[in-house]
Amino acid sequence: MKKLVFTIILAAITSFPSVTQPTPKKVVKSIFNEALTSNKAYENLRFLCKNTAGRIAGTSEAAASNQ
Repeated sequence: MKKLVFTIILAAITSFPSVTQPTPKKVVKSIFNEALTSNKAYENLRFLCKNTAGRIAGTSEAAASNQ
């Protein structure tokens, strides 16, 4: 009898996962939503544009870096 009760309890515990993993589609969607709604990317871009030397293609700085 104890073995039967133990087996039933063990089967009940292992057959229902306590935490389900989100699907990759949901994870990617949440990353895109965060990227599109957050200003962090724009803040990083603003910092890079204002605080780094220019080496954009077609500029004299880019030409000098190739020599």
